[in-house]
Amino acid sequence: MSMTEEAVRAALSGVIDPNTGKDIVSSKSAKNLQISGADVALDIELGYPANSQIEPMRNAAIAAIKSLPDVGQVSVNVFSRIVAHAVQRGVKRLPNVRNIIAVASGKGGVGKSTKPPPRPRIWRWHWLQRAHRWVYSMPTFMARHNR
Repeated sequence: MSMTEEAVRAALSGVIDPNTGKDIVSSKSAKNLQISGADVALDIELGYPANSQIEPMRNAAIAAIKSLPDVGQVSVNVFSRIVAHAVQRGVKRLPNVRNIIAVASGKGGVGKSTKPPPRPRIWRWHWLQRAHRWVYSMPTFMARHNR
């Protein structure tokens, strides 16, 4: 019985890319599938930089293909290729730049205020609690500072 492309693709559909959550067949990452007798060779192209994922993906694909009956040599080449996105109309693409990622701080606001920040209430409470050390008459103190 010879190996079929459908059987290999069915076996590879169980290999899930951990970063995308999709199998490598439906995400079209499995490419250049070549079957020569009992030997199978293919490429897995990832669309993101994933040096740490290359060996686990290769091992998972080889294990999935070797689970099929009558399989000989299995060769899997895993690599990543980042595709440049299109720019806006009327804007020239920068040379040697593939993608630009905008990062915002999320602080909000326009500029610095000239007003000093309000004093925290806990400071005022603390100051009032210790005021009896400095002021002899509490009603006079409260009348003067309770604005």
